[in-house]
Amino acid sequence: MEISMALYDSNIFGPMKYHSIQNFVLQIYARSGLQSDVSEPAKPVQDSVQSSEVQKEVIVINSPDDWENECAKSYRGICVLAFFDSSSTTYDVNYMRTVMNSIISKLGKSVAAFRMLAADAYCQVSFTDMFGISVTSVPTVTIYSPLKGRYASFRGAFKEETVQEFLDGVLNGRISTGPLSQRPVFSSSCEGTDSGMSAEQSGDDADSNELLEEIKREEAARKLQLKKELEEEKKRIAEEKKKMEEEKANSQKKKKKKNKKKKASSNDEL
Repeated sequence: MEISMALYDSNIFGPMKYHSIQNFVLQIYARSGLQSDVSEPAKPVQDSVQSSEVQKEVIVINSPDDWENECAKSYRGICVLAFFDSSSTTYDVNYMRTVMNSIISKLGKSVAAFRMLAADAYCQVSFTDMFGISVTSVPTVTIYSPLKGRYASFRGAFKEETVQEFLDGVLNGRISTGPLSQRPVFSSSCEGTDSGMSAEQSGDDADSNELLEEIKREEAARKLQLKKELEEEKKRIAEEKKKMEEEKANSQKKKKKKNKKKKASSNDEL
């Protein structure tokens, strides 16, 4: 039998009062898997969990009503929001369903500590911005405590193993949370536009722009080098020309001196 410690995080569960402590104990109890050994498990306090059944699949939030029903203001548990990009052919809702359902399956009874949800970051621009997330951050997850108005966003490579470690860290108090100024509002319409870029498109355009800039820099460097070489060649030719003129002038002077000596010698003989 494995023994582990779970820390009570007042930022998520609230002050240490009866209902808050009971909610914390029930969530840890659900994670332990000991419920299967009890014929009649204790029922959670009303609104401490949204459902007595263990969640099997991620729930996609498509409207303000969905948001209020699945992660109500009075919900004492932790909502896990997985963000996908409907404008992407890679990180769309089907991709997120596959990943999150796999995580839910691996968590087993431990998933009872969370409400596993998914939302479209492309359409819910204002909503995701409240959590410090944009469409370029997709795929990613955020945990949110509606009762306390606190959250923590996942950082790192989005993989099943790393997301599971993140969720485990939340329950064990290893992940610190931050406050929200107000409850995020889910838009009733899609805020994404055709001119908006998905994370995939943005990345492709960024790569293309970077390549163009690199080509421009290389071209400018080649022109500068060619100009430098031409200037050096002109300088070399000018120096050679000057040297040849000087040698020619010296040769003529020597020739004149030689002719003068010959003329003087002839006069002496006479």
